[in-house]
This record gives sequence, C-alpha cells and structure tokens, in this order.
Amino acid sequence: MIYPDTIKRMVNGTIKHVAKEAGVSTATVTRVLDGYKHVSEGAKIRVELALVKTGYNLQRRYKANGNHRKRANNVGFLLLQEDRDLLRLPVFSQLLLALDQVLAEEKMHLVISHVSEGEPLPATVNSERMDAMLLFGRLTGVESPQWDLFNPILLFESVAMSRIRFLGWADCITSDCVMGGRLAANYLLDRGHQRLGYLNPWPMHGPLKLAGESFQDVVRQSGAEMVTLSPGESHKEELDTHDLLNPYRSWLVVKRMVEGLLALPSGDRPSGLYVANDEVTTLVYRSLAEHGVEAGRDIDIISRDNEEPFLATLSPRPASVDLNCEEIARQVVNRILYRLRYPMSPRGLRVLVPPKLAAGEIEWPSERN
Repeated sequence: MIYPDTIKRMVNGTIKHVAKEAGVSTATVTRVLDGYKHVSEGAKIRVELALVKTGYNLQRRYKANGNHRKRANNVGFLLLQEDRDLLRLPVFSQLLLALDQVLAEEKMHLVISHVSEGEPLPATVNSERMDAMLLFGRLTGVESPQWDLFNPILLFESVAMSRIRFLGWADCITSDCVMGGRLAANYLLDRGHQRLGYLNPWPMHGPLKLAGESFQDVVRQSGAEMVTLSPGESHKEELDTHDLLNPYRSWLVVKRMVEGLLALPSGDRPSGLYVANDEVTTLVYRSLAEHGVEAGRDIDIISRDNEEPFLATLSPRPASVDLNCEEIARQVVNRILYRLRYPMSPRGLRVLVPPKLAAGEIEWPSERN
C-alpha cells in the first residue's frame, strides 16, 4: 500500500515516467488522465499506481487543462437505510462532533442526510457539491450513483458493507473491533478473573460479533474458561440488528440472558463480563439488581463505546472500551485531503483505528488486597 508520506519522498514525474512505470504508452496515460472510457481495467490500474509512485502532479495538469475540480468544502454523511434515531446515540454524536471539529480546522462543513429503502437519494448527494461522502448502513436497495465520483469512505464497517472494500471503489475507516475485544479480555484477566463471559443481544451484528470472537480467543488462549451466554432459540425475533434502538425488545433479550447467567450454579458463573455496549450495560445492571446481584461487587463488568450519558447513570461506573472517535475523525479527514490532492490514487484502503480503555470505578477484590 502506498501512503502519502511515500509520495513526498518522490519527485514530480512526467507522463513519460508514468508510462514507463506502468508499461504502457504515453497515449494510454493521457487517455486515463482525460477520463477516456475505452481503456482496459488492467491498464487503468497500472497507470493509477504509476501516477502515485512517480509523484505525477495531477493538480498542475488539471489546472493547465481547465478541468480540475474546485473544492466544494463540503463533506457528506449519508445514513443508508438505517433508523434516523441512530444519530441520537451518544457514540454517533461523538463521531459527528469530532468530524465537524476536524473538518472546521480545514474550513470544511459536514452535511448530514438520510435515505430509506426505495427512496431517491437526497439532493445533497451530488458530486459537484461534495468533496467526499461518508457512508454508513446498507447499500442494497439504494439507488446506485457512481459512488467513485464522491471520494466515498465507509464508516463503522457493517456486515452489509464488509465485502464492499474488495471492490476497490471505497476506503473504509473504522474502530478496530478485534483489538477492542482483546483489550476487554486482557482487562478482566489482569484483574484475576478465570471465568469470563460475553453478553451480546445481537450475535449477528458484524462489529459486535468480531469483538466477541477476539475476546473469546484471548480468554481461551490464556487458559481461563469462557462461559457462553445465549439469548435463546425461542427469542430469535428479538435479535434483528435493526432493533438496536427498540428499548422494549432490548430489555426482553438482556433480561433473558441475565436470567440464564444467574441460573448457572454459582461455581460456574463468570466473575467477569464483557457487555456489547453501554446502553446494554445499563439494562444488565438493572436486571442484576432485580435478582439481588450487585454489579461491581458480585460480578465485574467492562462495557463498550464509552458513552457518557449511559455510564453516568451507573454506580459503580464500569470500565468501557472507547472506540476512539476523535482519531477516526482525524483519519477520515486526512484521507479526504489526500484524495483531493491525488484524485487518481488507488482506493480500497482500510484503516483500523485502535480503541482505548476508559477506566471505571469498580474495584475488584484482587485490586483491594
């Protein structure tokens, strides 16, 4: 993968340099630069890579030819076929605020829009009005413009989008779910737990599934015991990931999972629990309390997302895996600026941003001694 700092160490090449590097004629290079359609895909990819490698000055060419693209200073955030209420979740608010702040440093603006299945794309989805388009949600069933014209970036990679990156038309920038699961496992193991569990009401949700699998791998590799917690076959209708925002259904599933955990013999219960996100953690605390079990005293908990409005209601406050929205936003803006500078550079870059551990207030016995 070629990164911007590699380009800075290269001189500005000429069309002849590009042609030589790509193994094509100068005429083919010119056709690619001018957007000529009848060029083989293989030749086009070789030319695009050669443009990056030789440091060819695209801005100078486009300015000289009068066909360079003027910056619109707008970046779109398009929510695809997901409930608008997702934007009210604290983790999304954190991300959007971070994006807005970093874009403001570059005198750019964030434009938020939404499209449901079968609806036409909003008027804001216009490549002449946007320098880049940040996408979240499900692309299937949505009108398909030429996304490659929008400098598209996939955010918070979901199951529906996980295979899109291989098509090479978009970059993907997201929190590293695998690292987050490892972080949670090591946190609980370092506190002396030898029997751990992962409580996730939505086992088919892509990022949460990845986090749980990596958590489980670390636990088993350490020699500790992993306790499987399942919502139960009879409650499959409650497991649709589109019900993430349905408090009643979430409560039913979490309550059932906690009851299953407490039904285990006391010697078989996990003493440390990793919970899918902070909102679910509030339901876990409530369900445990209904059965006379105190979170933080009878069972240690680490949560995910570090969402202050939820964590502030919990006592003692659990530790939480912070998705690092500020760094995600900075990586997104850096990538946008790079693509604006080198519009012909290859797409398909996948950036995994390391999460952070946000400390809690739970003192486990091993820490008190």
